[in-house]
Amino acid sequence: MFCNSLAARDPHISGGTASVAKLVLSGKTKKDVTGSLLRSEIGKEIIERFGLAKNDVKEFIYSSGREKFAYDSIKIREASFVDLPLYTTAVIEHDLAFKEFLFKNAVQESQVEDLCQWIERRFYLELAKRRWWTRDALLRIPSIGTTLSFGRAYVLEQFSLKVESPTSDALFDYFEDELDKLEDILTRNKEANALVIGSRENRHLIGLLQKKIQRGNVHPQIEHKNLFVLYTEELISNSQDKNSFERTFIKILNEIGRAGNIILVIEDLPGFTVSAQSLGSGVIPILEPYLASTSVQVVAFSEVRTYHNVLEPNE
Repeated sequence: MFCNSLAARDPHISGGTASVAKLVLSGKTKKDVTGSLLRSEIGKEIIERFGLAKNDVKEFIYSSGREKFAYDSIKIREASFVDLPLYTTAVIEHDLAFKEFLFKNAVQESQVEDLCQWIERRFYLELAKRRWWTRDALLRIPSIGTTLSFGRAYVLEQFSLKVESPTSDALFDYFEDELDKLEDILTRNKEANALVIGSRENRHLIGLLQKKIQRGNVHPQIEHKNLFVLYTEELISNSQDKNSFERTFIKILNEIGRAGNIILVIEDLPGFTVSAQSLGSGVIPILEPYLASTSVQVVAFSEVRTYHNVLEPNE
């Protein structure tokens, strides 16, 4: 009951993560921390991941000359809470025989710490799926009222893909600056459109933005919005001539304006511009009045080289 209740709490409040509590409470003997660790499910995963021979591990655990340590003898460095990497590192640092055993088997302390960090992250991802009552989980369920208040964009859906949220939060820190800047631009009162030049991993950036929107962690102006990636090559290839391209593209932009909850993503704006020129049409002149309006929002991407060659000359 304690482990289950701890799993539902913030580790900052409880002082430790549920995986550490389970590891400590499930130990067969409180006087042998290292032995309990190696016998646990986490210990078995460490043994399997690093290819340690089970007989060698068993021989180490039950060797008569091995010094055993109780839980209260382990010193854990000061932190806001104790997680699995911090706990296992403390055990290895305290038990020099265990440290030497890992060294002889070509296992570094940092490798064990990285594995435990991955195990901890996996634990919380699985936990998040089970905790249906949390704000994040409830926000994933679209409300009926919100769905009915927005329109459908049927032509857009033929030439686009709705952006899905990534399952992991691992890249949020990596893209923190870009996400903040992008959100600031998209919440402007007018001309709330972004051109991202030389971005690292476009799909990751827009996927994380979609996840923030679904969680409700964004400015109210872009709440309930969905990002759609436009298939520009497919749009061009399905157009017989200049007129058919412009007719379809304008239909898409009008649908977005009427729907009211769509942010259009163009992954390669210079490439799209050049392709349209081959039909005798211009993407920028068509986009310009929509970009100036408040009904259509666009996030476009460009490489540095193609930005200078294609877009920069067009003020």
